[in-house]
Amino acid sequence: MVDVCTKLARENVLATGGEIPEENGETWYSIPSVSPVPSSLVQSWSPGPFDPDNNYTQKEMDLIQVYPVTAFDTVMKKFAPGWTVYFCGKATEPGLSSIEDRENILVTAPMSRDRGVSIHFNPDELGNIKNKDVLVIEAGSRQEEPWKLAVRVDWKIVHEEIIGDVDSFWEKIEIDLSEFDGENPPVPLIVENLNGKMSRNYWANIGISHWQTNPDPE
Repeated sequence: MVDVCTKLARENVLATGGEIPEENGETWYSIPSVSPVPSSLVQSWSPGPFDPDNNYTQKEMDLIQVYPVTAFDTVMKKFAPGWTVYFCGKATEPGLSSIEDRENILVTAPMSRDRGVSIHFNPDELGNIKNKDVLVIEAGSRQEEPWKLAVRVDWKIVHEEIIGDVDSFWEKIEIDLSEFDGENPPVPLIVENLNGKMSRNYWANIGISHWQTNPDPE
């Protein structure tokens, strides 16, 4: 790592007109004093244009135990438009399943014992929250594999609940969003593993009332 960093530092100093003289067995870096020009922010999960030939080998890919965000794009457009899945481990497959006599169930799994799945609502895609909107979540868990759900609105926790500590498989959560009328805050759903278990998460419904796409079959 030190060798790589040194090589990159030398290349950048020389590329900006600097010098790297050697004096008395020591290396000196003469760096021009210029105003920094930061590049635009590029998120690792949305890198933009890239060299299609610069890929991991299959052996390297097999070491990666988390799906890229784009793996769930098609699924979420059908299940919950405007929502994106992050940090989903490969203990499950992107897609919709039949669980407990319910169809079109999204199944997710944590990427590690320390990092559960996050499902985020992108308000820019569907517009502002309207008065009397309600966030509706219907989630399930095997009783031997409970997990904790933290719901945030504008990154503030508005609801926390253990999924899997009741007799029924499914638990329905409804959160009043009227105080955010006319706003478009981020709405992340954060899953936390409990007792070090890599529990799967079952989702029958995720939606904000007037955008809801997978309602209760009743």
